[in-house]
Amino acid sequence: VLKVATPQGTWVVPPHRAAWIPAGIRHHEEFRSRGTLRNLYFARGTCGGMPADCVTLDVSPLLRELIVHSAELGALDVRDAERLNLAKVLLHQLHRSPRSAVQPLPMPRDNRALAVALRLMADPSDDADLGAWAGRVGASKRTLQRAFM
Repeated sequence: VLKVATPQGTWVVPPHRAAWIPAGIRHHEEFRSRGTLRNLYFARGTCGGMPADCVTLDVSPLLRELIVHSAELGALDVRDAERLNLAKVLLHQLHRSPRSAVQPLPMPRDNRALAVALRLMADPSDDADLGAWAGRVGASKRTLQRAFM
């Protein structure tokens, strides 16, 4: 499972999905388990019609194999007819991939709640209760409850 964090939120991306991250979006990727990650990079202007924001895409078996094959080949030099065709099919499949219903988990706007969220993300095993978290960040329990709504 892959976790992708951007300033807009955090997505959890299971193996049968892919994260679409447009060029220029600052992000951080993190694995919570063993796995293989394959990144594909596209030149600006080659992906017209793809979302302008981060989304998760459902990955069909065909798209999965196209991604694996493309990653193994390396850069798809469009001057090579075979690689150009592969790039076209790959982009076509990306365009028609259904957007997953998974929405990003927004980060809290309140600095105290954000501190709690970031600490929990760094150490999910921390089992402190709400009162302990409130004391750590200088807020009341009720303030933290409101901030996380």
